Amino acid sequence: MEAHVEYYDTPAKIEALKYIASSVPSGALDAAIIAIDLLEITNYKRQHFPFFEKIVASNGGKVIDLTASELETKINEKIKEYEEQVREISEILQNLDVDDNAFTMLDDSSEVATVGSQLRDAVFSYAIQQLANDDYSGASSCLNIYVSNYPVTLFGFRDLERSCYVAYISGRYESVTKMKVKLENIISGDLRMESLPQAEIISYFKIQWIILMANFRLKKYENVKVLYNVVINAPPVEGISACDVLETCFIPREQQDAKISNCDNFISKNDILIATLVSTILSSKDKEIKSFLRQHIYEDFFEENPQFLKFSESLVRKKFSAFESSTTELCTTYFQYNYNFRVEDWAHIKKILIMRCILFYFSLIDKISLSDLSQRLGIGKSELITLALQLMKVLNLNMSYDPVDKLFVRSQSKYPTQDLSSIVKNLENYIQATMIQNTVLKALEE
Repeated sequence: MEAHVEYYDTPAKIEALKYIASSVPSGALDAAIIAIDLLEITNYKRQHFPFFEKIVASNGGKVIDLTASELETKINEKIKEYEEQVREISEILQNLDVDDNAFTMLDDSSEVATVGSQLRDAVFSYAIQQLANDDYSGASSCLNIYVSNYPVTLFGFRDLERSCYVAYISGRYESVTKMKVKLENIISGDLRMESLPQAEIISYFKIQWIILMANFRLKKYENVKVLYNVVINAPPVEGISACDVLETCFIPREQQDAKISNCDNFISKNDILIATLVSTILSSKDKEIKSFLRQHIYEDFFEENPQFLKFSESLVRKKFSAFESSTTELCTTYFQYNYNFRVEDWAHIKKILIMRCILFYFSLIDKISLSDLSQRLGIGKSELITLALQLMKVLNLNMSYDPVDKLFVRSQSKYPTQDLSSIVKNLENYIQATMIQNTVLKALEE
């Protein structure tokens, strides 16, 4: 099997193995195993691993035998088709090329500079398209053309924005969050924000929204809440505000046209609002949440997207059965093909919500039976015991569980008070550590 693909570069080799795994059942398992080994030492694992993992798991289907020469012919045809697609993209980009002298002036008032700006955006838009489609060869061609034909901008925000794009779409969310330091370094110089061209001002705000989403992907919910409040309350620059950029540059996915727009195909305004909504509910007190939801931007959001009103209410009221039904519904619609939200994220969020509710009851009562608390929260007794014991351990609560009488009982000492944000942070750290531990134990068992 390896002999058929050994001479291709990595992206093409993955395409060849994907073709074999999907079209030649007799070689599917071998191709998937080779691909998984290859993905472990490359940067393509996130995009392709689930496909090959399913092949290994199923390991079935009708067997179609092909001779070695027939298989090699079909693989070569597939690779030629793949390379032709990359070539077409490169040709499109080459047709966008203009005289380098057209880009020497970056004053937005210049007609030439405006054309140059549009071409820069078009080239990068194509590159992002290819990254989103897992076409790394095509994306590489686009970015090479971008770098070789277009100069860096005068102030740096637009180029920093593009670095954010590439890191985000590649799943390097920690790298995106560190862009905040670079952003601050640019601002801390002698730069006068009011002297910036319009495109630079827009990039300045877009970078901050992308950093917010990267924090959400890292489950840093407190950071998301803080960043949102900072960005949304930032003063406008030359009449352009963060809200303006959110409305015009992060258009909802269904309204986007990647071929003619400089919009982000992988982040929409709704994505940012949902991420902020969830993060704020998880890391705020009830009074803060009510004030947050009264913002005009969220009132308009719920009016335009009524399905998220039900979702929001289930979060705010800690109604776990409603939360599960609303997320299940959204996972088959809005979240199904959305790069920014995964099914496992909602299990993590539900766990934090349940722990917060347990903590709330523990702060009010001296004792409560397992069955009573289970009924109040609407979750199973076994899940409740597990989460309650984890909570008592990680926060060192003055509570204990009596397995004979099946009671949660407060100790005689005074219940310690903790800041809510620190509690949520401790819970997040503990849950993540538990997930890592379970993964390691599972690997050792296998």
